[in-house]
Amino acid sequence: MELLANALNAESVIEGVETLPILDAMRALHLDFIQGYAIARPMPADALMAMVVQGYDLPEGSAKHPASLLGAYAAHLLRRPLMDALRRGWIDISVTTPPPCPLVAFLREHGAAEDHPIVAAHHRLVSVKSNPEQGYLDQTLNHIETEIQELVREAIHLEQRE
Repeated sequence: MELLANALNAESVIEGVETLPILDAMRALHLDFIQGYAIARPMPADALMAMVVQGYDLPEGSAKHPASLLGAYAAHLLRRPLMDALRRGWIDISVTTPPPCPLVAFLREHGAAEDHPIVAAHHRLVSVKSNPEQGYLDQTLNHIETEIQELVREAIHLEQRE
């Protein structure tokens, strides 16, 4: 929907942003506008005006530095087209070095070792993408991305239970 809104030079509003991890993911995806309990509960207009005048700060996190695993995964997904373009040779890698993956950076900041399942799967993903001799291995890449998706989903469910 966001791509369609951008193509039409329109702004979009994402509703139902109820939790801080979802807010973090919306930031990581650089969405135009968001609405939901993660920002504020419904309130009378005078309370809203008081909140605005007092200077309301959104909860921690930013598009460049996600504060949750969901936000880091959203930032990782946003980079997929760039990584595909690099792998296919559409962008000269000798001219630019992509920044580190936000998902792996988040996990390392939170103490994940190199043998962490998501980090290990990401290393396999990068090795496939960075080896031009392996050709276009879209099925392998999709399989590894699906594995990462499942590992992230499991980790988020574990976080929610704790």
